[in-house]
Amino acid sequence: MAGGWSLALRTAQIREESRTLSEQLAQANRKLHDVQAEILRSRTLVSVGEMAAGAAHEMNNPLAVISGRSQLLATQLSDARHQLAARQITEQSHRISQIITDLMDFAKPVPPKVVSADVAEIVERAMHDAKMHADQVDRAIEVTMGEVPRVQVDAEQVSAAIAEVIDNALQATEQNKGEISVHAAFDQYSSRVVVTVADTGPGMDEATAKRAFDPFFSAKQAGRRRGMGLAKALRWIEASGGSMRLESRQNQGTRMLVLLPAEKTVEQEAAAKNRKAAQ
Repeated sequence: MAGGWSLALRTAQIREESRTLSEQLAQANRKLHDVQAEILRSRTLVSVGEMAAGAAHEMNNPLAVISGRSQLLATQLSDARHQLAARQITEQSHRISQIITDLMDFAKPVPPKVVSADVAEIVERAMHDAKMHADQVDRAIEVTMGEVPRVQVDAEQVSAAIAEVIDNALQATEQNKGEISVHAAFDQYSSRVVVTVADTGPGMDEATAKRAFDPFFSAKQAGRRRGMGLAKALRWIEASGGSMRLESRQNQGTRMLVLLPAEKTVEQEAAAKNRKAAQ
């Protein structure tokens, strides 16, 4: 009997060890997949940067000539239709130039100037900028701020990133019945301030959600925008040591979580120094 119980216990122990090893292997595979995806993304960004730099060098001079000559033609033409056509050439050349600028900003963003910043001020500025670029008529926008510490970020870049997220929410919701909520809270476990932007729009399917941060991707067809908003926003947030998470399902709206590094208190810095000294 003792031998039987011992064998049974050992069998159970082996099964438990096997289950633990399987979980560890699955977790290691997930981490490996994430690392590979990040390496691929980094390589893609390098390629995009090189392509953007080459495009800017090769295209800016011809675009300047096209823009200048079309403006000159517009002043010399007497026919109204011909003047309109010349102005359209100027506008479209400027549009191409802006596309190149956006691509360069994405591939090689300006290095962040990390400072201590107030989250409420960042959100307020983002709200103002988003409303300047989108029509928020008849859309309810609710802003709530929890007890959150200051953050260590580039306030200008982070504000611009959150403005892009809010702008996307405004574009996704319908007039008269669209609802958007902006909420800030502190996650003490990760020492991060989480700014959440949620909307009651149509949401995204799985394929669209996976590509939401890809540059130049847009699910819209006719009259769509360039699709650089979320791509640039992610770059700005990551430059300040933060991260972004997208949660969306069709017919259930979209929620974007912006995680920002909280400013360390005097007590936290002292504890960190004590741990370092103890080591």
